[in-house]
Amino acid sequence: MTKPTKIMLMALGSIFVGLGLGPLIAGGTSDLLGTSATSIAASNILIPCLIVVIFILGLLCNSLRMPKFLEWLRHPNIRRIILGSMAVACLAFFIARVDGGNTSSWRNAAHLIAGPGVNKLELREFGRQFARLSVTRSSPSIGSVGTIPVDWRVWFAGGRVDVLVRSQVTTEAANCDASQVLKVAAIGRVEVLSETDTAVRDICGRWQLVRIDLPQGVTELQFNLDRSDSIAEATIDIMLAANRPYFAWFWMLCTVAAVGLIVTIVCLLSENLRSGDHSAKTGTGLIEVATRKRGLITGGAVLIFILLSNVFMYWYVSQEETIYTWDYSGYWTSSRNVSDFLRGNERKSAGPPSNASEVSDSGPISNEPEQTMPDPGAIAALIRSIRFAEYNVAFSVPVAPVMAVFGGSRMVYELSLLNTYALASLILLIVAVRSSGGNDVTRWPNWWPILPVVIVMCFVPFWVPILRGYVGVSVAVTNLAVLWLYFRQPVREISTMSLSVIGVFLLAGVILQRWNAYWVVGFFVMACADGVWELIRNRRFNAVEIFRSMRAPIVSGFVAFFLFAVIAWPKVVRIVTTDYADIYSAFQEDDGLISALLRQVDAFGAGIFALILVSFIFLTVRAPTRRVALLLGIQLLYVFLHFSSTQTMGPHQYFLLLPGLLVILSLGLASAISSNIRPIAISGASAAALVLVFGMASGNAVFVPSDDSAYLSRSRLLSQSYRPPLVSNDLDEFKRLAQYVDELMADAPEKQGIYVLSGSATLNAVHFKTITASTGTPFNSAARVLGSSVVDKRDGFPRGILRAHIVISSDPIQLMSRRPSDQQVIQVPADRMFKRTGIGAAFERLPVTFRLDGEVDAVVFRRFRPSTVEEIADLSEGLRKFYPDRPNVYQ
Repeated sequence: MTKPTKIMLMALGSIFVGLGLGPLIAGGTSDLLGTSATSIAASNILIPCLIVVIFILGLLCNSLRMPKFLEWLRHPNIRRIILGSMAVACLAFFIARVDGGNTSSWRNAAHLIAGPGVNKLELREFGRQFARLSVTRSSPSIGSVGTIPVDWRVWFAGGRVDVLVRSQVTTEAANCDASQVLKVAAIGRVEVLSETDTAVRDICGRWQLVRIDLPQGVTELQFNLDRSDSIAEATIDIMLAANRPYFAWFWMLCTVAAVGLIVTIVCLLSENLRSGDHSAKTGTGLIEVATRKRGLITGGAVLIFILLSNVFMYWYVSQEETIYTWDYSGYWTSSRNVSDFLRGNERKSAGPPSNASEVSDSGPISNEPEQTMPDPGAIAALIRSIRFAEYNVAFSVPVAPVMAVFGGSRMVYELSLLNTYALASLILLIVAVRSSGGNDVTRWPNWWPILPVVIVMCFVPFWVPILRGYVGVSVAVTNLAVLWLYFRQPVREISTMSLSVIGVFLLAGVILQRWNAYWVVGFFVMACADGVWELIRNRRFNAVEIFRSMRAPIVSGFVAFFLFAVIAWPKVVRIVTTDYADIYSAFQEDDGLISALLRQVDAFGAGIFALILVSFIFLTVRAPTRRVALLLGIQLLYVFLHFSSTQTMGPHQYFLLLPGLLVILSLGLASAISSNIRPIAISGASAAALVLVFGMASGNAVFVPSDDSAYLSRSRLLSQSYRPPLVSNDLDEFKRLAQYVDELMADAPEKQGIYVLSGSATLNAVHFKTITASTGTPFNSAARVLGSSVVDKRDGFPRGILRAHIVISSDPIQLMSRRPSDQQVIQVPADRMFKRTGIGAAFERLPVTFRLDGEVDAVVFRRFRPSTVEEIADLSEGLRKFYPDRPNVYQ
């Protein structure tokens, strides 16, 4: 093993250990010193700070005599690692500043300063510290029981403080009926700036969340207890949930300027180190004229892409008038929640299930507070989402900050996707094509980067999921980055650091979208095939040669799996133990591989698909590009076969194929146009023109609204997907239905909600969750919409209907058009609701109907009595007939 390899492995090991121990060390130090808890981002700043110290030691090594055990600091790879870590430190610092306003402050209440004559006890509950204040009988009826200093950022900018309070039951006041009022006052330097009253007797024995808006200048929170009966003892528990300052533009600009200054200094240091490195080649600072021209052309092409794509996106979204549902709204809603989180607005946490606080015969099922509690911080919430959520919010990291500044509208969300993920994908495509071309790139014309730009703009499958609000384009960034790093060098010459970075990108792709695991496995198949070919070509089959040839899948696979296990082990277990082909069988529309292949041809258009096939053959015939073409072909074939055996590809899952297909087409056109053989060059130019023609014609046919006859008469050479802007003609009916449901829910029991017994794009539960965000129509009962079961094997028993006060269904029953037989969780209860038998006997059908698109009526059922055990057993038995071996479906 060479010295650089050893150094890199040591550095990687140090980073892994540091990232693992950093938060523990920070948390332990915080407890030891009695300071408030820091966020995960702020905790991990300690590790980059240590790396900065190593960087300074490395600089000293260049001028001073150092012991031999520190000579490894002189190595240029270590300098690069340290410089990269400094950049990470700057990023972590910025994240910590943004996250600081949302970071949990659970420990602050434990350091509450008790008032005179008040006993304070620090306790833990729910894994968090809080303070218990005991007021004796002899205490005054009105007095301060304690104060908490306010964070200086809140004091400077103002903000909001969330406090959890409750009153403990005492012997003298067993029923908590003593007249007690807790007043939470925000105190400035000399005056009371705001005050909130909380009736303690109403919160006896349970936590209540009190939100206090704080103006600028607040220095402390003061808790005053007003008791008309001063004989009984009073015990108050106080827990400071979170303090969120208003996001001050001044501080944001200062932070951005500071980060920019630090990054500039780091870049200058990097240049100085590079110029002082004796191993560097002379003349590296000179830029050739051809490279400069190519850079200008590339920049101009990218700017044109940004301009045209933003104009097109703005036109498309502005034409839409609909209520976004399912995947069209899911990612948008998640990004809105994260952006609200960054702004400090009110949001719901990913806490226990909605039924966690229900009371059973033996008492509460959960001892968590019944009210919605603030999340413990943006970074912690993100990691918890990655570890446990089936669809996490990691994709929103670059999108949510933009929405936090410019707002959470649909337009801002779509433009954020375009200008973050789509733009990054285009840039990485250009880089990946450059690395895949090898030495041939020197013969390409300076304007070749225009080809990938034109191809992306003309690729209909690239735009369809973005315009529908999918975030599948996020994995295009990671996958193209992997292809760029892998094809830069032959497999035996790829550095260990590059393979480690590949492993990180592979992990990021799976975290962003779970189904990208198919692409990751396809990459390992491709890398193994590459290694086997190297072994066969060299004709050496000893252990050392096998390891060298298989370094790519071994090193990148180890890094990816190790980090995945550390970050999200519960998700690893779920992915390995879940049969997704069985769960998602309802989404399988193809009768076989031929049917699945024809579906892809229709999506791309036969013209573009034929050009991709010709490019693949051309690249395979040419020796310089044969390796890239064959490896990408193997990877694409595996991904297509494996995923098609699980389910039919949706529009967003085309990004499993798009990175490889885009590289093949771009590389084929660039290689053909630059060929010395005139007929091939002419053919390449003609193919590029055809890409432009087919792309523009397909875009017009797919995205511009037209009548059915025009859609059916289009040429098979064009894409057969028809995705005009979403326009619904029943928005007024949905608004009327929302108002009607609000009126019905006004007198409904607190623990009963709204259940939507329908599962199609015409009517589903998400309509009522996103109607306000989509149309601006107020719907006060949105938080009471229960989760609906739509697909049998995936969603299971429709237990939400057992807690429903209102059931909204459709006449006729609306199912997904894919496989109605897999939606018995809708059909079985709907049959009983309309026939007033079984579970439906506890409901009455209200006389009002609402006409929706497709000549579908929305009908409303209202519960007038609880469901009996026999009625619930009848529903269970009805589902058991279809799924006798799946208890999760029928019980």
